[in-house]
Amino acid sequence: HNATFESNPVQYSAAGSLAGPIADIYMELRTRSENAVLLRASWGSNLLVVGILDSSVWLEIQTDSSIKSLTLKGIRHVTDGRWHRVNVSMADWKRKASPWVITVDGITDATSKQERTGSLSFLNKKGASLAVADSFTGCLGAVRLGGIYLPFTDDHKAPQPSQFHIVGKPKVHLGCSSAPVCDSGPCLNGATCEDLFNKFGCVCDTGWEGELCDTDTDDCASQPCVYGSCKDYLAGYECRCDPGYTGTLCDEDADECALYPCEHGGICQDGVNMFTCVCPTDYSGP
Repeated sequence: HNATFESNPVQYSAAGSLAGPIADIYMELRTRSENAVLLRASWGSNLLVVGILDSSVWLEIQTDSSIKSLTLKGIRHVTDGRWHRVNVSMADWKRKASPWVITVDGITDATSKQERTGSLSFLNKKGASLAVADSFTGCLGAVRLGGIYLPFTDDHKAPQPSQFHIVGKPKVHLGCSSAPVCDSGPCLNGATCEDLFNKFGCVCDTGWEGELCDTDTDDCASQPCVYGSCKDYLAGYECRCDPGYTGTLCDEDADECALYPCEHGGICQDGVNMFTCVCPTDYSGP
């Protein structure tokens, strides 16, 4: 199942059912939240946090057997509104001092130093709290701890004895859906609103630009009028031609001979903003 969350966490308890150590955490997520808590578990002074900090995956582990808490931050961004697969795991869970590794979409993102974090065995303690999507807006797909699936609805019955049970009756919205970002009509002047998952984009009508299509495009900016001045209108422009030029872009020489200005059969020779009459014999003058 995919599910959509908006700060409505799901609480779990293992209730002592875990058979082995937890050495890896797997999550599928889709979000635009640059800071979020994806998974948080605690028991006494023991703490596990998998979150997003400045758009990258963030890990914090504090256990009774560790001297200081381990913190690790990735560099790959996971908040572009696309689905991402995040894996946080011990490189070698059999060794007490194993590095932790963050992997995003199958690519190693960050590796910690070899520190004695100890195992996450506190997750199996009675009274240990575990919450998914504690402060998170977006969608989650599969979530697994140590290969054990965390269900979003309690109709999921796992076949193995090791399992995480939902605590209480959380309201979970199944399926992945964006917030209704276009409902308020944010795009102006006849623009089309596109839902980009918890973000909108505006496709502007001709003559408009800007993020909300609220700026009149300056159609004169490209200086389209060759010999003349440009007057900008909404979704268009007009060229006002210099004397002697014509055409939509004022790029054509006006034909001053078109009106047959030469009398008595004189031949008209067109020039720029002028003409010359070649007079027949017996006649003179301009």
